[in-house]
Amino acid sequence: MRSYLLKIYSNNKVQTVIHFGIGQGILQFLNLLVGFLLLRWLTKENFAQFSIVFGFQSMITTLVDLGISGAIIALVANRVNDKLVVGSYIKAARQYRSFLSLFVVPAIGIAFFYITVKYNWGYHIQFFFFLSLVVTIWSQANFVYYNSVLQMHKRMNESYRPQIVAAFGRLIILAALYFLQYINAACVILVNLATQIWNGFQFKRHTKDNIEEPEVVDAEVKRSLMKYIKPMLPSVIFFSVQSQISLFIISLFGNIDSVADVSALGRLSQIFIFLTTFNGVIITPYIARIDNKSLFIKRYIQITTGAIIIACFMIGVSLFFPKILLFIIGEKYYNLEKEMQLTIITTCIGYLTGVLWTIHSSARWIFVWASPLFIAVTLASQVLSVFIFDLSSTTGVIKMNLIGTVFALMVQLLICYFGFRKLKHNPIITL
Repeated sequence: MRSYLLKIYSNNKVQTVIHFGIGQGILQFLNLLVGFLLLRWLTKENFAQFSIVFGFQSMITTLVDLGISGAIIALVANRVNDKLVVGSYIKAARQYRSFLSLFVVPAIGIAFFYITVKYNWGYHIQFFFFLSLVVTIWSQANFVYYNSVLQMHKRMNESYRPQIVAAFGRLIILAALYFLQYINAACVILVNLATQIWNGFQFKRHTKDNIEEPEVVDAEVKRSLMKYIKPMLPSVIFFSVQSQISLFIISLFGNIDSVADVSALGRLSQIFIFLTTFNGVIITPYIARIDNKSLFIKRYIQITTGAIIIACFMIGVSLFFPKILLFIIGEKYYNLEKEMQLTIITTCIGYLTGVLWTIHSSARWIFVWASPLFIAVTLASQVLSVFIFDLSSTTGVIKMNLIGTVFALMVQLLICYFGFRKLKHNPIITL
């Protein structure tokens, strides 16, 4: 038995999957732990400050990347051992990133100062937080580009080891700051930036023998990058803003406590992060390989039924055992039982939508009307929410999210209907 297991483990593909599973699992656990500890360690005002800055960081990193880092892996493909090709794409990506920063940084700066000026933090605090956003652009570049090289070479150990070491270090430093009573939003942001810089430095060090950057990037490399990401630009830009829309709305119309409440409740959605990873790592490749109609239908029913059971279980926990979930986010937020229940219902509907999207995209049920329809109904739900909900309150923003999530589920159900209509007339699932 032992020799059989060793034989299986010696397979490079099996090793890659195992290292990914272990590394991703440990990393996600540490990030979740730090996230929930910060809810307890930071005051509401400090947690609100951190959440606003983190929201802008997430948006700015997407807007200066626009999917280019993912495109590098796809475009290099089987030329992974050609150092000059890899280096050309990375240098081209850096040039695009620098160009985009010229437009993104001023726009984000105006939005950031406009949203935060009413909180009277002081211009020196606002400037420090904004400066952290600018540094993020630089530090994130090393992280995403050099990590993509490690992923292309399937060197998962060298990808996850620095991240796990940095995550442990971050936990220890933040815990020390808490017990010394020096912890605040600025400290957390500095520690996060240091972690990202460390990871980027380690990735660059590990990949120095795999990259050779040219003096001048071939124009064809730039064209291929732009050609690859161009169809995705509207969706990438839309989702970069939409992913933070709740936080931005409550920051603009609400008060500092409401910002902290919405951000704290948003942390509960991270409970599903392991399941979301499972969708991409396990379900996507499995469904993509199925070419038998009856087997596809069987697996479709099994996967969606399993997702519904998980969603119903979580909703049941929130309704009948609310103190369990309130304990997770800490005593400062014990008064948010109703809001927590609405958040869990919204998250569960979003989880079901994600499972359906994973299956549909893996089965190549791609309809040209789907993305425009999704964007349209999402915007319509938000416009509708302006008139029927008080968006200066935590409850109002959560209800807006709930309506948007229900509409998104309806789009996936529509895709399901048309997908099965086509499947009815085809012996295999490829459409």
